[in-house]
Amino acid sequence: MRRKRETIPNGADENHIQLYGGKSKNGRERRRAPRPSTKRTYSFDFLNTSFNTRDVIDSMAKDLLDIDTSTDTISKSIKNFLALYGKDVDFTGMGLSEIISKSESLFSELNLNFNARKKYGNNLIQPYVYVSSHVFDFTVLVFYCSPAENLSEEVGLLYKKFIKYISQEMSLSIGLDEDNFYLSAYLDMYCDEEMCQEDDYYMGIYEAAKSYREGDINHLFKSIEDINLRRGELRRDLEDYLKNHTCPEDEIVSLMLEGLDYIGNANVYEWSFNEDDDGFNTPDHIINLSLMSMILYDPNDKLTDGVIDAIDNDYGCGVEILPWQKGVNISDLSTLQHAKNELNGALNSLEDFHNWFNKFYKEAEKYYNEQSD
Repeated sequence: MRRKRETIPNGADENHIQLYGGKSKNGRERRRAPRPSTKRTYSFDFLNTSFNTRDVIDSMAKDLLDIDTSTDTISKSIKNFLALYGKDVDFTGMGLSEIISKSESLFSELNLNFNARKKYGNNLIQPYVYVSSHVFDFTVLVFYCSPAENLSEEVGLLYKKFIKYISQEMSLSIGLDEDNFYLSAYLDMYCDEEMCQEDDYYMGIYEAAKSYREGDINHLFKSIEDINLRRGELRRDLEDYLKNHTCPEDEIVSLMLEGLDYIGNANVYEWSFNEDDDGFNTPDHIINLSLMSMILYDPNDKLTDGVIDAIDNDYGCGVEILPWQKGVNISDLSTLQHAKNELNGALNSLEDFHNWFNKFYKEAEKYYNEQSD
């Protein structure tokens, strides 16, 4: 018999698996980790240093950075980008960090964020503008493959193609992903049959983990990965199905068709801009979107909750979860209008995806496997 899904407390949306403060899904009290300071510091703040060793610091900076070229590029890029909004700015006499500091304030007035970072592989500092979305804050975004087995054969094949489309457009691996530390670690924890066989619950996790690696679940994943989608094929297939069928499965097919308009706007790597990555050292102790978004088998496969708990535990210990953020480099003056248009539409596009996902998740729940006691 299918067990009723527990309601997530504190006002969290039931259509998502979320991380949140207060009580966890199983009722344990959890303390919210302190939020990091919003005060931004840069690895090149030393450029504003005014004490007696400034000459020494200037010499060090020249070995690390091309200050003159970077300052010229950043000031021109900002002036031209802000001109698209009817703003005129004067950076005369300002050093690089002063320009950056002033720019943060100017962009904030436009509900945008400014960031400067050293470009990996060279000594130039590049200007970026980015937006932050909060519609998926503390949300682990999961799509499941099991409906492909529980729908009719024809719609099940459409669903497989749809999951492949999601994988391609959002840059999500299907099933086991060695780059997803949480999933890989959880599978590795339950790879020893002898260790698990004394407890039916842990034995259930062992069987699921084994199937993820080499059993029926793995075969389903591979059958989806092997699909070769041609441009426009899925849309035509979904439209043709709806023209020729009238049945209860029409709703999920309609939602798959609707999702094609939004999924491409939610690529996790395009939304993984990290303002703390200054180009000198890659930040660690963070949970990025590629760890918070995944394609798994079924919410009742005994693995999903374990992965969620692992992420939640790290967050409770102070590991920072990156929000959905999209950034564009504005150093190429020929693409500034495109950059402006992309940023202006990004937040609405992601909110549209969020609203669609709510509807799709609710409908897909009808085709998940029943949860056993």
